[in-house]
Amino acid sequence: MPGTKKPSGGGGAKAPAPRAAKGSLEATREPVSSVPASVESAAYEQFLELTTDGVWRYDVRPSVSTKLPEREQAEAILARARLGFCNRAFARLYGFENSEELVGVPLGRLLAGTDEDKIRCVAESVRTGYRFADVEVMTQKREGQTVWTLNNVAGVVKRGRLVCGWGTSRDITERKSAEKALQEAHADLHATLAAFPDLVFEVDAEGRIHKYHAPTPSGSTRRPPRSSGSRWPK
Repeated sequence: MPGTKKPSGGGGAKAPAPRAAKGSLEATREPVSSVPASVESAAYEQFLELTTDGVWRYDVRPSVSTKLPEREQAEAILARARLGFCNRAFARLYGFENSEELVGVPLGRLLAGTDEDKIRCVAESVRTGYRFADVEVMTQKREGQTVWTLNNVAGVVKRGRLVCGWGTSRDITERKSAEKALQEAHADLHATLAAFPDLVFEVDAEGRIHKYHAPTPSGSTRRPPRSSGSRWPK
């Protein structure tokens, strides 16, 4: 029609927004009503009590400046940090039945070893930004038994000062005991083989050698194979 213009490529009506495909997550998502704070808090506390990992928080009062030298920070943290919260699983790691029995305990009391060992442990977390993941730590129960834990810790820094830190701990004492027993068994086997004056080897039905222990070259009448998997020399 006279006086009218066709819309240019950059103008005109906008294309309708794409709709979520039927059956997709967006299509099936429903609005979630807000949960009362009291209900959310109760659910959170229940979760902490049901989890098998120890969950804990240390508080540093007064807080420690992150500008101090590494060792000074470690010493200050050990002197000022105390357990501010823990769940029951964490308390049981140390031989306590209730978490209330541990709250207020100095952080240094939860670590085993000498004072220098504890300083090195805390200094390592300072060096990594007050964080470490999957770190094995040796500690002690209230009766004195050694406990090994696998720990993840994240410190909270506000205005250049460390104020607290959250962590999780898992008991790996049985695993560490099994590893130690395996190491001792290997050491005993090595000592036993070293005492044999003869060549000791493991061979399959086809004559391939998989493992062998050779005494000193002068102590054997036949030379051992050069590598595992080869056949016994004729």
